[in-house]
Amino acid sequence: MKNSLLYLVVLVLAFFIISASSCHKEDPIPDLVPITTTGANTMGFYVDGVPHNKKGIYSFGNPDGVSWGKYADGKINFWGGGGEPRGYLSISFYEVLGTKLFLLSKLSTTTGLGEFIDDVPLGGNEYYTNENVTGTLEILRLDEHVIAGTFDIHLQNPNIGKIVHLTDGRFDIKQ
Repeated sequence: MKNSLLYLVVLVLAFFIISASSCHKEDPIPDLVPITTTGANTMGFYVDGVPHNKKGIYSFGNPDGVSWGKYADGKINFWGGGGEPRGYLSISFYEVLGTKLFLLSKLSTTTGLGEFIDDVPLGGNEYYTNENVTGTLEILRLDEHVIAGTFDIHLQNPNIGKIVHLTDGRFDIKQ
């Protein structure tokens, strides 16, 4: 009887120890910057499944970071560079009041253009959207100081025909 009781106590203690040790699970560290609309100066996306994050303010002398500009003709361009792995992404489109969703193909008054250069310091391979290889851009916020949104793009190298896919794209940039 004593052995059975001792066996039961050990079994119950082992159960509680195992249960207690498995209660706290670490949350996985996200591999892309979060989707925000606060002017966080971030951009993140996957290139064929590989995460790319761009953070900080892009400027002359600091190619790591993000920036954007709006031109007199209504064209808006935002871009991000640097980070590991290295790469440069630029997206251009014309502002159309009331429009939040844009097709990225060839730049026109109704469609935008995407460009990605991998491994910028070495010249890299250049990829572009075109009539057949396209993407989408959704603007979540656009005002005088902040542009934020999401994108999903296929781009093609015009010389070799290779296509890359940029997925789960997000950007939040303050001037």
